[in-house]
Amino acid sequence: MTSPVTRLRRRLTLWYVGIFALILLAFGAVTYEIVVHQVDRALDRSLMATVDATAALIEEADSGAEPTPVPVVTPGRRVWVLNQDLTETGYSSTPAEPWVLDAARRAFAHGTARAGGETPRDRIFRLRARAVTLPDGRRIAVVAAAVLVEIEDQYPSVILGFALAGLVSLGLVALGGWRLARRSLDPVDRAMSEMRRFMADAAHELRTPLAVLRGHADVALQKDRDGTEYREVLDDVSREAARMGDIVERMLLLARAEAGDWPTARESLFLDDVVLDVGNAGRALGGSRGVRIEVGDLDEAPVRGDPALLRQLLMAFVDNAVKFSPDGGTVRLSLVRQGDMCVATVEDEGPGIPDEARPHVFERFYRADAARPRQRGAGLGLAIAEWIAELHGGSVALGTRDGGGTRAAVTLPLELGQS
Repeated sequence: MTSPVTRLRRRLTLWYVGIFALILLAFGAVTYEIVVHQVDRALDRSLMATVDATAALIEEADSGAEPTPVPVVTPGRRVWVLNQDLTETGYSSTPAEPWVLDAARRAFAHGTARAGGETPRDRIFRLRARAVTLPDGRRIAVVAAAVLVEIEDQYPSVILGFALAGLVSLGLVALGGWRLARRSLDPVDRAMSEMRRFMADAAHELRTPLAVLRGHADVALQKDRDGTEYREVLDDVSREAARMGDIVERMLLLARAEAGDWPTARESLFLDDVVLDVGNAGRALGGSRGVRIEVGDLDEAPVRGDPALLRQLLMAFVDNAVKFSPDGGTVRLSLVRQGDMCVATVEDEGPGIPDEARPHVFERFYRADAARPRQRGAGLGLAIAEWIAELHGGSVALGTRDGGGTRAAVTLPLELGQS
């Protein structure tokens, strides 16, 4: 089944080709008219040059004592020389036809004449005529004509050239249009693929707590139970419902963040205070398993941003560090200044992140389950953390701690001028 993006790509390609074809046709029509006009002008100049040359030849011959008329023969042209009473002279190459006589009559009346059209024999012609006064005072009309076979022979070559150029151009435009449509729609294609994957992952992630909820409900309804047993079932239902709510809340946060619809506060604060607050919260998370939270280097770091989001960013890494640390392990927090940036780190003593998993850890719903056997999250925390860091002009990175474990680093710009 053809995807919508592929169909849209084909439509865009056809649209590009169609628009270019219309432009090419319009350009070809205008250019063709220009070429025809230029050819016509060149022919007129050539005919007038023939008329002038013939008139000069006759004037030179007429100045002699006994001129001997000789028909004027010009390659590719027909020449007539007529007296004022429209009778033939000996200089005409062929007998004058009515359309020639009409041109000579207009030349005598107006000095020059220009004509074109079809002869009674269906021959297309173009002519120029001029009245000339000879040295002895006589007036003659010199008419030069060209049957437009030579022009008509040129037009097909012009049309063929345009047709070949048009076909080649359309082929190139079709190829270019396809590549352009493909390049312009690739982000849409990737976005749709990402959306389909997100929906599939979300459905898969929500399916488990839903199945657990239904299982608890079915078990509770199989027989009558006392209040304590119902309370235990309801506790389990409440935990799974809370997990579902957390997943949905995080999905909505990411959706609103990508749509630019998340309200963000911008205020001056000290990130070291946020690190201390997160460290205290982490101690409560790790208390049941004896995981210790230690705060190491803590430089003063004024930043500008949303306190709640920055706390959520650091808590995401602390929560992961506590979750994947061994019982009785240690999670270390630190904050140091580096030039006009500050770097907050969270280090744990857990199994670390496999090399093959590192490029994917910030993807939604991704979980390296083999390396994280106790993982119970939805795989959205790190995606949200990355968005928060980028929102504040910073970045996040995960690596391996010296001696084993994971090292998460959050780099944020300092608010210069504050200390």
